[in-house]
Amino acid sequence: MYAFKSTAFSSIFSIIKTKIMKIKNILGMMLLSSLFFVACDNDEDVRTDDGLTVKFSSSIEGLIPSRAAGSGWDSDDAIGVFMLKAGQALSDANIVDGAANKEYVTATGDGRFAPAVGQTISYPADGSNVDFIAYYPYTVINNYQYAVNVENQTSQPAIDLLYANNAKGLNKDNAAAALSFSHQLVKMVFNIKAGTGISSLEGLSITLGGMKTQATFALADGSLNVEDASGKELSVKLSPAVEGVVGEAIILPVAALNGGSIVFTLPSGAFRWEIPANQEYAKGKKYTYDVELRNSGGGVTASISATIEDWIDAPKQNINIDFGNTTPGDGSKENPYTVDQALTLTQNDVWVGGYVAGVQQTRAYTVKTNILLAKTAGETDPSKCVLVQLVDGSDIQKALNLVDHPELEGKFVKVLGNVESGVVSNVTEQVGGAESGTPQTQNIFTESFDGQDLSGGSKVKIGSYTGFDNGVGLVFSDEYGTADVRYLKPTANNNVWFPADKDASLKISGINAAGYTNIKLTYEAAANVYNAGTSIDLNKLKVYWNGQELTVPSKVVSKDNGDANVFYELVISTGMTASANAELKFVALGADNNLGLRIDNIKLVGDK
Repeated sequence: MYAFKSTAFSSIFSIIKTKIMKIKNILGMMLLSSLFFVACDNDEDVRTDDGLTVKFSSSIEGLIPSRAAGSGWDSDDAIGVFMLKAGQALSDANIVDGAANKEYVTATGDGRFAPAVGQTISYPADGSNVDFIAYYPYTVINNYQYAVNVENQTSQPAIDLLYANNAKGLNKDNAAAALSFSHQLVKMVFNIKAGTGISSLEGLSITLGGMKTQATFALADGSLNVEDASGKELSVKLSPAVEGVVGEAIILPVAALNGGSIVFTLPSGAFRWEIPANQEYAKGKKYTYDVELRNSGGGVTASISATIEDWIDAPKQNINIDFGNTTPGDGSKENPYTVDQALTLTQNDVWVGGYVAGVQQTRAYTVKTNILLAKTAGETDPSKCVLVQLVDGSDIQKALNLVDHPELEGKFVKVLGNVESGVVSNVTEQVGGAESGTPQTQNIFTESFDGQDLSGGSKVKIGSYTGFDNGVGLVFSDEYGTADVRYLKPTANNNVWFPADKDASLKISGINAAGYTNIKLTYEAAANVYNAGTSIDLNKLKVYWNGQELTVPSKVVSKDNGDANVFYELVISTGMTASANAELKFVALGADNNLGLRIDNIKLVGDK
């Protein structure tokens, strides 16, 4: 019996071009006894309450239509601002009057930024000079390092990092102060059209492979330090367009990308484009790909031309690529034998390439001794697949087996070995699998609370709920007996409710996190802020790992901001160590929780 877990198809992709990024001036800043930021097409005079005239001007280099409604700001966009001694480095010793990471917000999205409550910055009264550093989007800052994470592409503005450090040597006598922001990451846009043989783009998805996703950005000097172990597939955000579909992604800059790929998937199948070796994706550039998907029945080919232009006076380049996989291979690493060839071939020490489609076994993905390669991802006919044997304990097995690496499903890999009538043995090299010896990020635990239908209004205590995703081997409990699982109509799914003014908890015992490093917890939290003027910090819901309290990031939600029962993702990436019988606990004390809190979609991942 054969087990398969992917989908695939043969398509034709053509016409990829990179376009020029439009540049538009938007943001500005001026400070007096209180500091305001204004984005205008022209300079504007504004009279303050004390009769002084303040002039506002601003610009942003290479504005990308990923943030702020294409050419302006979104409502409630916030920036962070630092005021420091003129000519000095950003540090605790050089911050002036405590003006570190002050939050300024444009309430209506018109580009006029006012300080959030308690966040006002004023020039030094003694007339001394100061410098300003600012960034977008606003967040909690530790050690003047901005944590960059582009894993979640759902909200493009939330990951579109902007930075300004040009406003220098200013004081209370200056008439104007202007901030010039620039984009620190890279934008990718895909304009997708259905061509010959493709009747609909319904169900289309695009994933980016081989790219790093996390980094730290130093606000002091604008340098970006990419985390080498943060490689992960990215799902491109898709939106309907007048003709077809538009995809958007923001990625980290890279001087020479190797092993990168773009996979286009429809319900009928998938096609993978290997990004050319040493491809540069430069900070401040936008790469636009015009793609036509075709399926003419004669094999998959693509001729790609691209003009890649900087937002400001960048040179152009052309990329022409032939994807034809109907051309027979010659058994070399660069041009491996196709699956069709390998099914009838007998030859030693040759390369074979194909898409990982499953394994040969009696039930799904419980053995490590083989994988199946197909001409297209998701092939379900075993007679059209090549069987690749994996020797127990070998580096090849560690890199290619689907038990440890289910993420390889649908990926294109190449193997070097002996081929005989559709079976590849004595494999000595591979390309496209997991890196041998390199830890891979894996799921440890997930919980959605959606295994029991509560849409009728039932509220079930933690100890009585039977719909947990991971019930086997785990114990879910509430030491106070007050928390329950209930259905929330606005989100149309279940969540755990921590009632107001009562102590409540959710304890999950028996989590197997043995052997993992870099354990990271993500979960979604919301609050019952329904009355005008109410607000609460979601970090009032405390989190414990094996009895040790973890540091929960701050996220203040309020009725005035429209946050009533709106879920926000919180991430904790420190303080969790490997354990074969770990305990994860969420606690809301009545003294802290006067409104009612909710939690949903808990996920633990780690490297192993």
